[in-house]
Amino acid sequence: IFPTFALLTMVLLTTVGAGRLDRHRFEAFRRALLLERSAAQERGQRALVESLLSVARAMNVAIGDPQRLTSELAEYTRRALDVDIVFVHRWLEEPKRYVLAAAAGAPAEVVAEVDALGGTRDWEPLVAAMTAGGGAVEIDHTSDRAPLSPEILRRWGIRRMRIQSVAREPHPVGVISCIRRRDDAPFS
Repeated sequence: IFPTFALLTMVLLTTVGAGRLDRHRFEAFRRALLLERSAAQERGQRALVESLLSVARAMNVAIGDPQRLTSELAEYTRRALDVDIVFVHRWLEEPKRYVLAAAAGAPAEVVAEVDALGGTRDWEPLVAAMTAGGGAVEIDHTSDRAPLSPEILRRWGIRRMRIQSVAREPHPVGVISCIRRRDDAPFS
């Protein structure tokens, strides 16, 4: 009877021990996975903070030169948001229109066309869409309701575009346009 009791006790202890070990192992793997995810989020947040800090440093250096400031704003925005093209338009009270202040990553012919577009009626639907959308509009090249014509979207190679108005309440200051030509991923 003692050998049978010893054998049953050994089987029971082995089974209970294996179950507890499995639970502890699972908990250790779960915690390691959570720590890995947390570290990845922290790295992403750190990269964003470093990008914003570099933009702030650049803006501090260029604050006395408005043209250099807008050019660096366009270039740093392009790099920070990982977009292909950035346009910065400035609002002029007289003659009440947007003018191109800076561009980054755009071919010369596109820059010339954007510069001409800012002073025409083709730009007005875009401004109206921004106002209706709370100061921002996102354009997908497949949308039939895009405020820009499909021909312009095709000619510029726009897959997705986000246009954000910049205002000092209640007056407009300008517009920052970010363009992706390589993918359809949303900006948000």
